Amino acid sequence: MKTYTFNECYELLHVDPKTFRGWLKEANIDPNHQVSRADRRIRFLTQEQIDQLAVDHGRLLRAPSSNADEVVSPGAFKLLLDRVQRTEEEIARQEQQIEEAIEHTEDVVTSVQERLQEYRSTLDKRITELVLGYTKEFHELGTRLQATQHQVDQIAETFTAQIGQMSADLLDSRGQMKQWQQQQEAHNTDQTTLLGTLEGSLAGIQARQSDLQQQLSTKVLDQAQDIASLQSQLRKVGEAFASKITALEADVSTGMATMVEVKSHSDRQEHRLTELFRLLQEEITTRQALTDARDENEISKAVEKRLIPSDELHKPGGRT
Repeated sequence: MKTYTFNECYELLHVDPKTFRGWLKEANIDPNHQVSRADRRIRFLTQEQIDQLAVDHGRLLRAPSSNADEVVSPGAFKLLLDRVQRTEEEIARQEQQIEEAIEHTEDVVTSVQERLQEYRSTLDKRITELVLGYTKEFHELGTRLQATQHQVDQIAETFTAQIGQMSADLLDSRGQMKQWQQQQEAHNTDQTTLLGTLEGSLAGIQARQSDLQQQLSTKVLDQAQDIASLQSQLRKVGEAFASKITALEADVSTGMATMVEVKSHSDRQEHRLTELFRLLQEEITTRQALTDARDENEISKAVEKRLIPSDELHKPGGRT
């Protein structure tokens, strides 16, 4: 990355140092952070920073004069030394990184080879175990197959014997079937006879049922006539009851009127009795008061007789 000293920046941007410092402040560029390692007094800007300042302030960068006899300034030379030193350091760092990458690659290859060898040995061992296991299983399956074949032969012999026995049983069953058919034919004959008897009985029952139905019809008609007669009688009785109820209602109405008159007379008699009772009470009270007054008078006279001596009674002016 190309760098320029501040003096070169003044010339490229055609600006004085004071204005240039103002531009740096506006662009938030701290010149103290961009110092040459060869000489701390030399400060610089990068190509991107100086291009940004030119764009911000509308300046065209002036190409430095290409004079063959021009002497390189000490600051530019020191910046060049810085760039060379950084380049050498970068090359050395890249060489170290390349060596580390090569060593890492070799380690990875070695590890992969070791893992591959382990995987191969494990795979061979697993294949051997599988082959042995499958061989053992094949032998066991062969043994089982022979045992199964033997069992199949025994089952076939058993089935053959059972089939023979079933054939004999079938012949016996046929004989028994013939006997059963004969018995069934005889039974059918008996059933035919019984069926004829039942049909005759059924005909008699049907005739009896017809007679019963006729008798029932006759009784139904008689009952209908009786019911009609009873209904007529009930109607007459109802009419008689209705007339009696009407008469009773008239009697009740008359009785109610009589009861009203009796009640009125009773109320008057009760009023008179109440009045007589009141007068009697007053008479009793009056007589009681007179009796009490007379008794008090007699008592007072007796008291006076006891309190006044007999001599005083005979004195002139005395009490008599």
